[in-house]
Amino acid sequence: MSNKYILIAIFVAFVGLIVILDSGIKLKEVHFERTIKEVELHSLNLKMNERLKQVRSEASKQHLARITCYNWTGNQMANQLYPVEGYVATSDRNIPLGTKIIIEGREYEVGDRTAKWVHEDFEYQTIDIYKDNCSMEFGAKIKSVIIK
Repeated sequence: MSNKYILIAIFVAFVGLIVILDSGIKLKEVHFERTIKEVELHSLNLKMNERLKQVRSEASKQHLARITCYNWTGNQMANQLYPVEGYVATSDRNIPLGTKIIIEGREYEVGDRTAKWVHEDFEYQTIDIYKDNCSMEFGAKIKSVIIK
């Protein structure tokens, strides 16, 4: 065999090797791109699941409650402070003092409890809002509240 054919054979083998290596690199690139897409999808799924948990959690904290108001009694609240606007008393003793409650977009803090009979006598839990100027006209209203 002449050197010419040997060189052609080596050249063809070398080109074949380059094609094989290039194919392998392209396969690795495709695999890498697929892996990146999978990671991005996984990250997106995690974010969506976290948001869904947050929405479900907020929905589970939303309740209907009987809203009333009270004014100055001269007594300290259960938290040992005197009432000021921004505090509420609740009939549900499972809600810890200091818990934030949102009523019609305004945030209040649980600082006191209503009388025990209030919890037993009404269908909904009662949230009694402290107001400096609370009148009988306020009455009792059933409203949606968010307990944080």
